[in-house]
Amino acid sequence: MQASQRIALVVCALFAVAAWAATETPAMSAEERQRAHEREIIDAAISRGEHGDGAAAVERDLRHSLADVAAPDLTVRDVACGGGYCRVVLVHGTSRAQQDVLQKVTLKPGFRLPGMAHLERTPEGAAISFVYVRDAALDWPVDTAASSP
Repeated sequence: MQASQRIALVVCALFAVAAWAATETPAMSAEERQRAHEREIIDAAISRGEHGDGAAAVERDLRHSLADVAAPDLTVRDVACGGGYCRVVLVHGTSRAQQDVLQKVTLKPGFRLPGMAHLERTPEGAAISFVYVRDAALDWPVDTAASSP
């Protein structure tokens, strides 16, 4: 291989690394890591929890409540219940649409349970809501106060 070919190969490799680095998602902040950790723990509790009639009823209530507030830029990505906990993942076109939907569902069936939400944004500008509700007789399986301001 000639020197000019080696230089061209190195330059191409550098451009490839630079393009790859530009497409990588930015590093998560400490708060984002904490929230992701909380979601993992609660999701594990949902997965290993009992999926009996009570969970099915709450999941049905959550789905009906979301159908009542259907919005053109709302995507229901996930609704799952188990072990006294439920997870609802929503994708909204804008943060304003996110706030509108969350205000509308607050007092609807399924959403009246004790809950918390992690509100995040995608690099493309969409808003994501990770909403968790729980049976009032249960505590969260994580210390949610640790990440509260």
